[in-house]
Formats: sequence, C-alpha cells, structure tokens
Amino acid sequence: MKRLNIVTLFLFLTSCTNATSLERLIVRTDPKVVKIGLIGQKGEHATCSGAILSPKGLVLTCAHCFQHPNIKKVFIKTYEGRVYQAMLVDIDAKHDLAIIAPLRSPDVDFAYFKFGHAPVKGQQVLAFGSPLGIESVSSIGWVEKIMRDEGTFIVH
Repeated sequence: MKRLNIVTLFLFLTSCTNATSLERLIVRTDPKVVKIGLIGQKGEHATCSGAILSPKGLVLTCAHCFQHPNIKKVFIKTYEGRVYQAMLVDIDAKHDLAIIAPLRSPDVDFAYFKFGHAPVKGQQVLAFGSPLGIESVSSIGWVEKIMRDEGTFIVH
C-alpha cells in the first residue's frame, strides 16, 4: 500500500511539473490582460476586461463598458497589480469596441498581444478576462460559428 501511495505522489508531482503547451500559453497571456475599473460621478463603479495592444499600454475593450454618460475616472489594473489612471481614446459603438490608454506614459513596457490570423470554424480558442470583476479568468473552447452580417461575430 505504501508503494502505491509513493507511485501516486510521483505521478502527481510529475504531472504538475510538466506543464502542457496550453498551460504555458495561459501563463504567458495573463500579463497581457487587464481589469478596467470605471468610477461614476456619484461614486458608483463597474469593471470590464481588456487586452493590451502596445508596449505603452493601449488597451482594447468593449464599447458597452462606456455606455454610462457619467463616467468620471477610468483605471487599468495589470496582472501584477499595478494601477494606472486611463482615458478613453476612441470608441466604435457599432462594433462594440473601445480603446483606452494610460493618462501618463508608464514607467515600464507592457506585455502585449500581437495580431494573428483570422479565426476559422472549429479552431480551438482561449478566452481571457475579468468577468464580474474576478481577475485572470481563462477558458477554452472552439469557434462554433462566424457570422458576417453588419460586422463579424465569432461564436465560441
């Protein structure tokens, strides 16, 4: 019985130390995803997620995060816990996209996403973000459908 426990422990430790390429990808991606904090005129607050697109901290997020007309302050919180006050740079409500950037040039270069190829149906994809304010959430799935009507919508 002791031998079985030792073998089981060895297998567990081996599986924990030999990370898959998917696990390594998630670890490399976490620093490129931010939590966005929004504070309203009366102190109300909301959160969104964003993806860093440049070494100076340009962030892509959803336009619907900025639907509230009384937004007073915007913050970017990195995976490492650094917080930067930010501003809305551009918004495209039709495609539900917005760009925000730190108000001041950060003291460090950010890890950022580089654009790849367009997704295809059946492709394995990962989703990253801060749903409901919970930081560093990742999930895996597949592209189920690509709809091209008034823009491109990817169902995964």
